[in-house]
Amino acid sequence: DAAHAQLPSLGLGVSTAFGDVAELMRQIDRRGLKIDALRAYERRRIPLCSMLQLMSRGMYMVSGMLAALKANSGGGGGDSGGDGGGGDGDGGVQRETATTAASAAATAVV
Repeated sequence: DAAHAQLPSLGLGVSTAFGDVAELMRQIDRRGLKIDALRAYERRRIPLCSMLQLMSRGMYMVSGMLAALKANSGGGGGDSGGDGGGGDGDGGVQRETATTAASAAATAVV
C-alpha cells in the first residue's frame, strides 16, 4: 500500500498491491530479472494506480459532501436552518454550497 497510497474510499489497497505483484511477475517471466522488466511494469501499472488514486480521492470528497448534506438536512422544519423562523436560514445556503461542491468534485473525477 505504501507504493501507491490512496484513501480507503474504494477499498482497493490490497487488491491493487496484488495486481502490482501479478504484473511484476508477468514482466519478469517475459523479460527476465532485468531493468526492462521493471520499466515495463511501471508503464503498465503507474497509469492504472494513478487513476485509482484519483477515483478514491474523488469518492472521498463526494462522500464528505453527502455527509454534509445529510447533516444539514436534519433538524426538521424545512429549510429553517435551525433559526426557528421557518424561513430559509443558513440551512438552505449550506445545502446549496455542499451540493455545488459535491457536483464539482464528481465532475472533476469524471
